[in-house]
Amino acid sequence: MKLSAYAAATLLGFGVLLGCSKPPAPSEGDAAVASPGTTSPAADAAKDSAAPAKTEPVKFNAKYTIVPGTMYVPSGKDWPSVKLKDDVSKMVGDGTLSFTVHADGRISGASEDGPLGKTILDGTMRDNTLTATIRRADLHDEGLTGTLVAERTGDKVEGTMKLSEWNAAIVREGTISGRAEQ
Repeated sequence: MKLSAYAAATLLGFGVLLGCSKPPAPSEGDAAVASPGTTSPAADAAKDSAAPAKTEPVKFNAKYTIVPGTMYVPSGKDWPSVKLKDDVSKMVGDGTLSFTVHADGRISGASEDGPLGKTILDGTMRDNTLTATIRRADLHDEGLTGTLVAERTGDKVEGTMKLSEWNAAIVREGTISGRAEQ
């Protein structure tokens, strides 16, 4: 059986790749390692500084204020019969909520009082920006749900909420301000 020039070159290429199993030459960083399982003090310091710092969960207590939101209805020919029935005295006022920022950036929390009532807060924090959903603890109570976006600066957090009733008949906006527990 005769091999074509292409087949021979392919086999030769595979042979070269498989036959070259030399380990790579040690780099300058590897020079700090004396032998497997032992390291120099310089290598230990470099490893410690490169490892991410483990952080404990941080609990925040916050106050919020909810006010009537605005809803845009176009003025085109299809919209003149649309009327909003928003009772601006419903689901407004002040309340408190608490949440925990976990080491992995996950956020969990709740509210028990005020216009939000019993809600569950789930979200994430990335680059000191907190984003979360606010959902009902009791799915049948027809309360407010929505989103929260806040910025963390040190032990403080400040942000806004966009909320609506289950059927979007009531639209609310809120502000939030809180501190980490000491």
